[in-house]
Amino acid sequence: MSVLHTSGSLEITVPHVLVVDDDPEVRTYLTSTLTSLGFAVVAVADGLAALREIERCKPDVVLADVRMPGMDGMLLLDAARTGNDLCDVPIVLMSGYADEALRVEAFERGAADFVLKPVAAGDLAARLRVRARDAARLARLERDSLVDALTGVANRRAVQRALDTELRRARRNRRSLAILVIDINDFKDINDTHGHLAGDEVLRQVARRLRMTLRATDVVGRIGGDEFLVVLPEQDERGAQLAADRVRFAAAEVRVGGAPIRLSIGIAWTPDGEIDADDLYRAADATMYRDKRAARALRAARIA
Repeated sequence: MSVLHTSGSLEITVPHVLVVDDDPEVRTYLTSTLTSLGFAVVAVADGLAALREIERCKPDVVLADVRMPGMDGMLLLDAARTGNDLCDVPIVLMSGYADEALRVEAFERGAADFVLKPVAAGDLAARLRVRARDAARLARLERDSLVDALTGVANRRAVQRALDTELRRARRNRRSLAILVIDINDFKDINDTHGHLAGDEVLRQVARRLRMTLRATDVVGRIGGDEFLVVLPEQDERGAQLAADRVRFAAAEVRVGGAPIRLSIGIAWTPDGEIDADDLYRAADATMYRDKRAARALRAARIA
């Protein structure tokens, strides 16, 4: 990803380029040249190493040779296109052959650009900066489309995507995964009594406390109305229960008309990811409604 430096009041973005070439002399030349032109450069010798590096640090742009032993530039394109976390990284291919058919094939398989060796330094730098800016612009648009405008947490689409991704990871690594389905008790009464602006502020404050209370690896999303979904990677039932307790305590700090906010929380978990996302959600949703009914019964008993 781009590295930010500040100089006085000026913020400078340094694009991160991943160079992929099996020729050590080419790697050395490109690393030295691009570094001197203001890029942050990492160089690897083959496509498999490039995939690992892309997953590790998400470069702004990849500059890869077409012909390499093992996974070459074309196969790297195919792998990146089919990987959910890789497909938005622009890949520029290089070749020492002015082959029109090869160039066309590269673009058809998803190349962001195609340059010929030997590469003119200024031309290459300009092309890479354009691709990096385009990718950053698309990333911002994508990020904005995945954020709930009111609360700033993930929206329904984003948190469902995160659940699908984490379930695949749990299944692949045989790790546990838990989720919380969270509903704000009596939220309709808050809107009716204090107005929708007050209700909106409650949603923002609850979302803020969810983010502050949970781990950085947990994903918080608003899935509609006053309902939130939290994805807890590598958590079992006990870990999820502890997270739910922390969330309840934090939410009670939010007050409307002097009364603390109360939450109903449903928990569901899988030890190994071997469950459908919808089934996991339904299980958590069912326990959330049992929690809500119990809270109503307790309140009715207190009133009586």
